[in-house]
Amino acid sequence: KFFSVCREADCINVVATQSFTSLVDSLGDKTVVETILQNLVNKIWLRSDDHDTIEAAQRATGKEIKFRRSESLTESGKNSNYSWMFGRSVARNSNLSKSVNYQAVEEHTFPYDLFRQGLRIMQGVAFL
Repeated sequence: KFFSVCREADCINVVATQSFTSLVDSLGDKTVVETILQNLVNKIWLRSDDHDTIEAAQRATGKEIKFRRSESLTESGKNSNYSWMFGRSVARNSNLSKSVNYQAVEEHTFPYDLFRQGLRIMQGVAFL
């Protein structure tokens, strides 16, 4: 109730916790923790190994479309021989083809490993 009343009085709250799981352990109910976190508009996440904390951060920061590039190279030929002079295979009537594909994939804006390993001292992800 304090959080809903304090907004009317122009009060600013600063709440810090180590992880989502530690809040659930302290308060005993996951829905209560989710309600409290929902009332906190601005959030800053630092490096964490807690799975629930990372998932909450990823849900809050959203997803974006990223493009994945894949490349394929194919070589074929008839009557191929190994050339000792050039140190490679040579062939008559050879074909060489290259294929490049781009695939649009929807992924989290901040990957899971960023929260576990990518963030260094004095670095964080902010949702303002």
